[in-house]
Amino acid sequence: QGFGSAIPQVAAALGPTPRLALRATLPDRIEMLTLEGAALNVTAEGAVGETLDATLRATVADLAPLVPGLAGGLRAELRATGPRDDPSIALTAQGERLEREGQVLEALALDLRVATPLSAPRAEGTLRASYAGLPVTLDLRGLPDGSALRIEALTAGFGPARLAAHGLLDPQAATFVGEASLDVPELAPFAAIAGTPMSGSAAMRATLDLRDGVQGFDVSLDVPQASIGGTPLGGTLKAAGTLAALEATLEARAQDARLTLQARVSEDGAARRVEVPELLLRRGADSLRLAAPARILVAADGGVTIEALALTTSRGGTLRAEGRWGPEQADLRATLAALPVAGLAALASPGLAAEGSISGEARVTGPVGD
Repeated sequence: QGFGSAIPQVAAALGPTPRLALRATLPDRIEMLTLEGAALNVTAEGAVGETLDATLRATVADLAPLVPGLAGGLRAELRATGPRDDPSIALTAQGERLEREGQVLEALALDLRVATPLSAPRAEGTLRASYAGLPVTLDLRGLPDGSALRIEALTAGFGPARLAAHGLLDPQAATFVGEASLDVPELAPFAAIAGTPMSGSAAMRATLDLRDGVQGFDVSLDVPQASIGGTPLGGTLKAAGTLAALEATLEARAQDARLTLQARVSEDGAARRVEVPELLLRRGADSLRLAAPARILVAADGGVTIEALALTTSRGGTLRAEGRWGPEQADLRATLAALPVAGLAALASPGLAAEGSISGEARVTGPVGD
């Protein structure tokens, strides 16, 4: 009685006078464990030796002390059975109303069962809830395939959006081989969450595989026709490769502007090299494009080095940039040579009267925080 915690959130949930009671048969059985706090109550019982058969139950009257900004209560039960080094898990959770920054999750009901996850994984699960007035669903069914989990069906829904996947998941290698798709036939129901009017549709298709032993992917995202905040837009994004080496293309449009982009990412030691062979922005008769392929190096420490970046407009002029930004110091240089103001204005705001040209040099140095 009267103990506490060095973790502020846990201490707040326990309150000033928590109570702990334990009755156990040493060394491997808990007859009864109860923890009673101001906003958190926990009970546990069962075998906790080499073979598990234990149940943990938790009731959180108010999540706000544990997760600042989140209000509401939650009940959960976790049961572990089988060998300690490869236990089967059954998890259930219920919550009536959880709220954060005006967004509400209601009628939460989770039921997840995972058997022998490290040797012959088998999984079944369901999730039902409502978020921001939209239904949330998830259904999972997976069977063992050697030491991997073959996902026969994974379906998830949020409002009109539907995600589906099937394939082979290797939990030890953290890789997935299979297919996934996302269809959003109507964006309008998400306008309240986004805080702006939306309409249109979107779709994603993905094939995931192994490439030289690492996770590979071939993904396409298509937004055929949409409007966000009153701006009509659309486009297609395609990416293929691995996280270390990929190629991507983007064709996008917003109002009467069109953007074409090609990019490649590759490993360069511990760094990532980004090459952009094509970047073209068009609006009416005017355009902005790369004068030569751009080269950017992203270091392992987060520092970004612009090795080559040169832009030109359809009316002439150039903008060149090079240098380094971060992680602690910056040293960037930019050179503008006869950039036509009218061409830039036509791209940013058609109809805006402007004339003349811009030339000059700029250099930014010093700590990035200042």
